[in-house]
Amino acid sequence: MKNGRIAGVIAGCLCLAAAAHGETSSYLRPGLWSVTLSGTSNPDYVYTFRMCIDQASERRLVTHTSERPPEGCSKYERRFTSTGAVIDTVCSLLGGTSTTHRVVTYTGDVSYTMTMHAQRTQPNKPLYEDTISEKGAWQSPCPSSMKPGDMTQMTLAPK
Repeated sequence: MKNGRIAGVIAGCLCLAAAAHGETSSYLRPGLWSVTLSGTSNPDYVYTFRMCIDQASERRLVTHTSERPPEGCSKYERRFTSTGAVIDTVCSLLGGTSTTHRVVTYTGDVSYTMTMHAQRTQPNKPLYEDTISEKGAWQSPCPSSMKPGDMTQMTLAPK
């Protein structure tokens, strides 16, 4: 994944994982979460960040993502499973179309995995495709230096 491509992924990944559970209850354990992302377009590297969440910040993520399709999207479908959800979107983006298929799986309230297949078309550019894997794991209560909603800067490291 290139740095510009992952900005949207960062903004949406934890939000969509939280949204996969639905609007009615908090699902992720409050505290410090470690999130890792890797993709087929840059398979030798992994991106990581940490985020402090509580019920209110998780609710903001879920509400922002799940009450209506994101702006510019003609499709936003969620199908719930016994262990998570499947989320499909089709959105207009930079004069083209972005299509995603996400599968979110929870392990209790302390971890989740999400696999997302994404395709993007833009005029006069080749088709962009990537499969992104995300893993989130509860680490501990939030440190005193972070408040709910705070996120550390994303880092890139070799696998």
